[in-house]
Amino acid sequence: MKPKVSAGIMGVVMAASAAAMNPSAEAMPPKETDVIVNLGDSITDGFTYGQIIMQALKEAGKPVPAIICSGIGGNTAKQMAARADKTVFAYNPQIVTFSAGTNDALHGVPPKEYEAALLEIAAKAKAKGIQMILLTPCVILSENGKTAEEKKANAKKTDEMLDCYEWIIRKVAKENGFLVAEN
Repeated sequence: MKPKVSAGIMGVVMAASAAAMNPSAEAMPPKETDVIVNLGDSITDGFTYGQIIMQALKEAGKPVPAIICSGIGGNTAKQMAARADKTVFAYNPQIVTFSAGTNDALHGVPPKEYEAALLEIAAKAKAKGIQMILLTPCVILSENGKTAEEKKANAKKTDEMLDCYEWIIRKVAKENGFLVAEN
């Protein structure tokens, strides 16, 4: 089954409620009694991300579950995996969103390391019966370098890393029956 794809934060909302419109979807729409944990970096740090999801669900006439933002600015996927037991799974969520890749790309994290971290988180979620929504990495503008040529080369390298991470996200989602939301 091909993972469902939507756009941005609304993608999370749409993916979270996909089963309501598609009986063959593997995910169940959220219930008011559910807990959604948003695992990520600065994008999910604070509570704005959660408020946007809650507002979008409410406006769509969907149940609004509890939302916990477990983002830490600057985190890589490996750092998220290291803290997931304490900052994600301790809340006994029914749904976990995963947003990572921007910092990994900026720090040159090899795709295999990114994949290992995502697989660690995914395995724990799946073992606990938790549905995941994997967000594709945000597009970033990397202008590191002293010359125009260096900046262009670094931007190309960053884009290539993000493409690798996106491929990994789609692969892990497909293998685990998770949903994908497009940034």
